[in-house]
Amino acid sequence: MPAEPFQPPSSDPCGVQAHDLGDSTIVRFTASRVVLDEQNTPRVGEQLLALVGRRRPRRLLVDFGNVSYLTTTALALLLRLRKALDAWGGRLALRHVSPHLYEVFEVTKLHTLFDIHSTPEPGCSSD
Repeated sequence: MPAEPFQPPSSDPCGVQAHDLGDSTIVRFTASRVVLDEQNTPRVGEQLLALVGRRRPRRLLVDFGNVSYLTTTALALLLRLRKALDAWGGRLALRHVSPHLYEVFEVTKLHTLFDIHSTPEPGCSSD
């Protein structure tokens, strides 16, 4: 299936784009630098929850490669996504999570709930 871009309002810098790979769906943020704060996260959440409801992927991979900052609002969204996927046996995985963002997951102990893959080292292939 071809990529399905979401068209957020022009004031929304955090659109998402989804690509299906077999039973997995990869979601990437369309902005070059993404801040998941109280202003942007609700719109991103609507897009992601709608995508999960429509596609019901067995595995949802959210690419954090261009996410520079997140707040507790974004963490709450990830918990809602995880719950929605769990409802039918789906799984949520976060990939390309930078060390400074991973620290947020560690401090909140959420690293134990999510399948998190860090940013690859230079010269290594991505997952």
